[in-house]
Amino acid sequence: MNNKKLVFYICLAFFLVLLVPNGFALAGSKVVKLKTVSFLPGDHPLVDGFHMWEKKVNAANGPVSVQYLGGPEVIPMFEQHEAVRSGTVDAAWIPCAYYRNVLPEAFTMILSRLDPWEERESGYLAYMNKLHNEKLNAYLLGRQLMYNPFIFAGKEPSKSPADLKGRKLRAGSLYDTIYDTLGIIGVTMKHGDAYAALEKGVLDGVGCSTGDVRKFHWNEVMNYVYTPPFWATNNVVLLINLKKWNSLSKEQKDLLEQTQISLERPMYEYYKKKDKEYIQGLIEGGLKMTQWSEADQKWFLEMADRVQWENVEKTIGKEEGAKLRKMMGY
Repeated sequence: MNNKKLVFYICLAFFLVLLVPNGFALAGSKVVKLKTVSFLPGDHPLVDGFHMWEKKVNAANGPVSVQYLGGPEVIPMFEQHEAVRSGTVDAAWIPCAYYRNVLPEAFTMILSRLDPWEERESGYLAYMNKLHNEKLNAYLLGRQLMYNPFIFAGKEPSKSPADLKGRKLRAGSLYDTIYDTLGIIGVTMKHGDAYAALEKGVLDGVGCSTGDVRKFHWNEVMNYVYTPPFWATNNVVLLINLKKWNSLSKEQKDLLEQTQISLERPMYEYYKKKDKEYIQGLIEGGLKMTQWSEADQKWFLEMADRVQWENVEKTIGKEEGAKLRKMMGY
């Protein structure tokens, strides 16, 4: 072999040594991005749990990342579950109540007596995921808003639940059964429209989470919190399009799922602390807490659970209801 050929082969070998590892690196560096939306604006304090998960996934610099597109300004809140089902977006941070017509069983998530990690152990999460696969073409990753109770609040005082009959309160599909029972007129509208509606008398009050009042400054146009806090379990979950989920590798799925599991307890503690701050903020903001008697408060809390179960069981049946209760800590 002459010197020119020898030099050529040495150079070629050196080039291949450099090229092959880089080739593998380039092939392995392709990151799958999950296009994700939230039903609340991204700067809403209740979205913090999702952002915890998003940041931890992205900080791992792994084979999958979260591309947050925004809130209801990107896709209207009541249309986001359909966007996941069709694959228009890959994932959504959304309340189960918004797709109850498609998957009525999911409406029970608000009634669970277990913490998220206990729902994994009881089989409830796995069963709900199976239903989401079948009926919504979605993978249920888990809860990402927990310990965040709801309240009814308004402009005029209330001495008992009966006083609320005929009042117009903002609705979000979650409280319909309670509104029907109490004779409240539910008015469905976006969170951002409620302030003006309260000012103009289109609304007499709202059904909302404690964090909503602070975020949207509704304490400036309301004076009273009517109910005791209820349904602290909440029902906001992260859904991933099933086809997208199935296309992910085991490594990608593990990163998403293990990040979710690792954050459930911290999320719970975070939201529990925040709820105390929200309640204190309502008081400091001038809202007077419920004037109902202890008996009325007890009746309201029991009624809220009862009418919700009755409504769901009209569709899913009592046998299915009993099955779910068993997995939910009843």
